[in-house]
Amino acid sequence: WRQPYLLVGKSINFLRRCCDDDSWAEERAPVAAAAAVAGGLGYGNPAALDALVGEAKRRIDRCLRRVLFQRYKFGEHCLAVKRYLLLGQGDFHHYLMDLVGPDLAEPASSVS
Repeated sequence: WRQPYLLVGKSINFLRRCCDDDSWAEERAPVAAAAAVAGGLGYGNPAALDALVGEAKRRIDRCLRRVLFQRYKFGEHCLAVKRYLLLGQGDFHHYLMDLVGPDLAEPASSVS
């Protein structure tokens, strides 16, 4: 039950410290409004806390995706890794087997 609470905190910390981004702070008012709609934060009202954390998670995750995909071009990095592993035209596996094929063709007793 604690995981959403921790994820929101980790995401905010990542945005602040690693990405040097504070655009998530603009989402504070709508998040607080979600808790107010659920009856306000107070002792004995876990529904309001759940509403606050749920809304915060949804909005912070959106900010995190925006920063990763727009500012840091995460999608393009993934495509570059894919092209590297596939070596653009052929397979990584095929290239690797071409390189180690002669060694693998030798008898096991001759391999040190």
